[in-house]
Amino acid sequence: MAEPLKDIVELTRLRHDASALWLQDNFYGEWTEVMRASKCLTKPIFVKGKNGKMIEDRTRTNVAMPDISRIIRQNTARLTVNPPQLNYLCSDPAVAAKLSTWRYQQFDRSGEATVRRKHIQQEETFGWSVTKSFWDKITAEKSYRHPAMIKGPDGQDTMNLNAWTRANVMEAQGASPDEIQGAVQQMGPGLSPQEHAMAMSKLGDELVISEDVTRHEGPRVKWVFIGDFFPEPGFENLHNGWMVEQYVENDTWLEDMLTKTYEDEDGNDVPIFDKKACGELADDDPSVAATLTRRVNDFRRQIREVLGKTDPQQYQDQSNLIRGRRFHIYESHERIDGKWWINWVGNDKIALGKMPYQHDLEGMSYYTPFAGLPDLMVGIGDSTPRLMRFLYNLHNAAVAQAIDLNNQILRRTVLRTKDADMPDEAVERAFYRILDVKRISDFQVVQEPDIPAGAFQVQGMIKSEQASLEPSLFSTDSGTSGSPMAGKTATTGVLAQRSNDALLQFKIDQLALYDRELGYKELWMFQQEQQGPVKLHKRHAKTEAIETIFGESSVVELSPYEVQEDISIEPAVGATLSQDDEFHRMAWERLYQLAEQDPTVWNKTEVAKGYAQTIRGADATKLINPPTPPPPPPPKVTLSVVAKYESLPADVQISMLQGVGMQISPAAQQEMQHADTLKAVTEMGAAADAAGKLAEPANPIAAQAQADSALAGQNSDHAIIQQHHQAKNDVLKIRATPPKPKPAGGK
Repeated sequence: MAEPLKDIVELTRLRHDASALWLQDNFYGEWTEVMRASKCLTKPIFVKGKNGKMIEDRTRTNVAMPDISRIIRQNTARLTVNPPQLNYLCSDPAVAAKLSTWRYQQFDRSGEATVRRKHIQQEETFGWSVTKSFWDKITAEKSYRHPAMIKGPDGQDTMNLNAWTRANVMEAQGASPDEIQGAVQQMGPGLSPQEHAMAMSKLGDELVISEDVTRHEGPRVKWVFIGDFFPEPGFENLHNGWMVEQYVENDTWLEDMLTKTYEDEDGNDVPIFDKKACGELADDDPSVAATLTRRVNDFRRQIREVLGKTDPQQYQDQSNLIRGRRFHIYESHERIDGKWWINWVGNDKIALGKMPYQHDLEGMSYYTPFAGLPDLMVGIGDSTPRLMRFLYNLHNAAVAQAIDLNNQILRRTVLRTKDADMPDEAVERAFYRILDVKRISDFQVVQEPDIPAGAFQVQGMIKSEQASLEPSLFSTDSGTSGSPMAGKTATTGVLAQRSNDALLQFKIDQLALYDRELGYKELWMFQQEQQGPVKLHKRHAKTEAIETIFGESSVVELSPYEVQEDISIEPAVGATLSQDDEFHRMAWERLYQLAEQDPTVWNKTEVAKGYAQTIRGADATKLINPPTPPPPPPPKVTLSVVAKYESLPADVQISMLQGVGMQISPAAQQEMQHADTLKAVTEMGAAADAAGKLAEPANPIAAQAQADSALAGQNSDHAIIQQHHQAKNDVLKIRATPPKPKPAGGK
């Protein structure tokens, strides 16, 4: 349980002072120095005067270069071009698309864009920044004008019964809520034609209706100035220990907090603020809050001093300048027994109230820190301006020294005798200057040695070292005495760009972790707090969400019951950069090279679309040629053939058997082809016999000789086939002539 209110005041004050002392000893000095550099200001140069006091030396050049200011503005602008893109992973892809659309809509309507820009700028300046999440509902009363008569479906004037209801008419006539409720219950919500005519006679042709419009309902993010935030000394994260935030509020805030309650463990509604304590705060001396605010704002006061600004509080000491009251508030967050509690203290002495966290954030606090360059020992990270502040001072000194050296060279050294006649002033002419003297020998100009070229190379060396720490400062005119062309080569530019991408990737990854933690907190608040469905508008949806959930509709609804499951969040790394950013362009360029080398694996057209979007000022939809339409299908031809299977050629038989899925061995295919060959030979022989009979000559002896010759040729062909196809001897019978017996003696 939280401690009693009477013990909270002293504990909160002690915690605030301890944290402020720790920040003063370790960080405020560096932060004020960087803040001064971001305004292009430098420390005055003091010397000891003749009276022994320190006075500013105005004879020396003292300039501030824009290095740090450029880093802060450039990196802030680069990281805040687009809102963060969060990808939700759940069981239903349509719900995930709705959540992404809901996140974009919340970012737009809650004013988080302004908060995020300050948040990133503060981190880029000091190395650390904090935002605070809370659930909020913003309503506004707005008046709408409704005519008494409207055009009906048939084009005729008809009564506007939707707007001219009994409740609206009675409210416009000044009736009380109880009278309106009783009349509606007794006579119904609608008006009769006679009642409508009477209302028109009293109210005119139009009815002005005031309605409460909800501008925003959902999680919001508040930017916290680090000079108003006091964490536990030496903290590593903001999810353990304690932290104190200070701010100034008015009596309207106090009245609003008096109406709020929280639900305790027994389910009872308990007021957050104590009514008696709020009365004591309202009766407190108004000067107490002003004096306290001026005393505790140490960091703000230090920044104003180094910037040469006055304290605005001194102009508001007169109470007649402020309507109402102002109070200095301490808001303390502390984790007790695994549960977070909030305590409020007013004017450093009055305990106003307390309440536990109303949302289960899995042990995390409402505050979300961001450190682009995290420190290994403490939760406050580094920043490039802080790491570069010594090089920055050296750069300022080198530039000032070069200017003073040039001025000194232009003032030539002149020797003169003690009794020389020195004129009061020279006479200026159009093309020359006249100095009248009595003796020319009284004056002599001293010849000074030439300045070495290396004296002016210091700035190039310093800029090169700065570029190694922050490659975005790289310029093509920087070089060193040892390598004067180092900044003028394309290779150096490419290497600097790669180094910049590597350092930027490190910071983008840290920003993705911040967006992920903030996204989880907002999702959990929505799951636990939202009472009804939320209308999502199509203009806040990405392309994939439009295709998945919107279709032809412009508005869809997201119910809190759709997201009652364990949902994971993965931020899209680099989504906050502009589409034509160099970081994106080089990534798409490398991807396009891969697609060009292997178009069978990569979708070259889609890669080309992504690459075209990185070209500034070009319409990506017009750069990519439309896909080539597929060729028309060949015409379908139906052919019916009636034939005996045995009479078909062997290759046709094999194709038919394979077409129906039958597997034919090579030996069977060869046998079918051989049979086809035998059949062809037989048919050729029969054709030859028929042709012979038709062309039979008159001489029977010659005809018999021709027939014998044809038979011999036919037998020869059959003999050749028999040697290769002995298995077909039953198909073709050939008479073999027995060989003649050899004569005796081997002759």
